[in-house]
Amino acid sequence: MASITKRTRRLDTGRAVTSYQVRVRMKGGDGTITKTFSKLTDAKAFATSTEAAIRERRHFAVRAAERLDIGDVIDDYLNDELPALSASQQNAAGGQLRWWKQELRGLSVADVTPERVDKAIRRLKQPYTTPSGRTKVRTGATINRYASALSAALAGIIRQGVIQQNPAAIKRQPERARVRFLSKEEQSRLLEACAESTSLFLAVSLSLATGARRGEIMSLTWQQIRWRDGGADIHLTKTKNGEARTIRVEGKVADVLRGQVRRIDTNLLFPSAQKPDQPIDLRKQFEKAVRKAGLENFRWHDMRHTAASNFASAGLSDLEIGAVLGHKTLLMVKRYSHLRAEHVTAAAAAASDLMDSLL
Repeated sequence: MASITKRTRRLDTGRAVTSYQVRVRMKGGDGTITKTFSKLTDAKAFATSTEAAIRERRHFAVRAAERLDIGDVIDDYLNDELPALSASQQNAAGGQLRWWKQELRGLSVADVTPERVDKAIRRLKQPYTTPSGRTKVRTGATINRYASALSAALAGIIRQGVIQQNPAAIKRQPERARVRFLSKEEQSRLLEACAESTSLFLAVSLSLATGARRGEIMSLTWQQIRWRDGGADIHLTKTKNGEARTIRVEGKVADVLRGQVRRIDTNLLFPSAQKPDQPIDLRKQFEKAVRKAGLENFRWHDMRHTAASNFASAGLSDLEIGAVLGHKTLLMVKRYSHLRAEHVTAAAAAASDLMDSLL
């Protein structure tokens, strides 16, 4: 691991000067330590001591990894890091990490090798049964999120030097782009199927009219709504990319929003009946409405795609659609941030025209 190179150079006076360059290569591709000495004995001593230090650090790191339970590492991340994420990220990553904790139970960090993680990934690829009795298969994108969650949980002990490499940094699964949007006739059927529930009807109407994400809508409070010019400006603060933005609703969608009953025991627009400080869970109601409407291969997030399709049909540009939907990847949106209010108004008008014909 260590090498010593003898070098001789002549000064202007003609005298030869000899030096000894020590190169100690770190294992794992972490670089090389280089130092030059005038005496060979000093060079050998440095090489020996450096090698010993590297071995000791690796030895202590291995011992620490053997003593540390992977379940404790995951619990530390759940308690210390997860609360800083958005509500939707907490829900997704929390469930994924609890799955890892169960899958890797009883193992030390040293036992969590890439081979062991790969074995778990193969289990994730198998069909599974939901609590409702349905058989489902996880997509490549979902499996990649599981691996990313474990990788994030291990990042802290990697920084501490307990392990040198992340065992969750494995080959990613192929992800297929999925874009499903509803036709105008399908949107009408969905809204009709949602009419049995006031909260579901409003939430779906807002999703179709604005393209806001489910988490953004379900976390809404009455303080985020400002009535203006016959419609409503809704200021979103808990967004996926962490950047606040404003959406607008007009026409019949605004009327539906105005008719939502406001409870005195909570500020939430969609509070749970049992826990007023938490949003209501509309997933089962939504799935029932989707089946009643006869929609196939459709989920809540697809209403975001549907809204984007509606905006495009109304003539909005990609830039305008990106500004309304909060697409962070559209770099040009930032350059035209002064037009954002115009984009919101144009999108609201387009959505209002469509929704008025549906409601």
